Amino acid sequence: MCYGWPDTAGLHAFVYSNGKMVDLGTLGGSNSLALAINNSGQAVCWSLTSSGVTHAFLYANGEMKDLGVPPGAGSSTAIAISSNGEILGEIQVGSDTEISRYSNGAWTELGTGVNGTVNTLAAGINSSGEIVGSGTFPGVYSPRNARKPAVPIGFIYLGGAFVDLNTLIPSNSEFHIAAALAIAIKDAGAILCNATNSNGQMAALLTPR
Repeated sequence: MCYGWPDTAGLHAFVYSNGKMVDLGTLGGSNSLALAINNSGQAVCWSLTSSGVTHAFLYANGEMKDLGVPPGAGSSTAIAISSNGEILGEIQVGSDTEISRYSNGAWTELGTGVNGTVNTLAAGINSSGEIVGSGTFPGVYSPRNARKPAVPIGFIYLGGAFVDLNTLIPSNSEFHIAAALAIAIKDAGAILCNATNSNGQMAALLTPR
């Protein structure tokens, strides 16, 4: 998956296959962007429509499928796709960004992340429907005696709820799942993250027991 400028008019999503670049085009607007592809060659992207609204789309078997937006939402984006074709995306509802799943022809809004977090971003989905991403607990800067910095966290969506990954690792591990946070998840359940400890920031792999 990649993107580029076929001309000066706008940015287009591309798939590179069999030594050739395939321009996926747009949904009528000026720009499109490819974000993920699975082992079956299904690609997920977003595009501007002719009216300037962002819509998620699926590219498969040489065809683009507009995934639309659910009732009450203003836009949709597709971020990741599992090996069985389930799509992870985000839906804009008013001022909120709702993490959402697209399956069987419909969007299901899952929420805005771990309760109390802001700047929530979805990142990955596996064939079991497990979802990972990142968010931030806002800092407190006033009054002076209650000041504390913002805390970024990685999360996983389990049992119908978003769970802070830091609550699932040993409390004495000295690691904090933070920064760019959980950015990929394998079908076996292993999660690729960015973490911090006393030595600074590093990549980490979480493996379920």
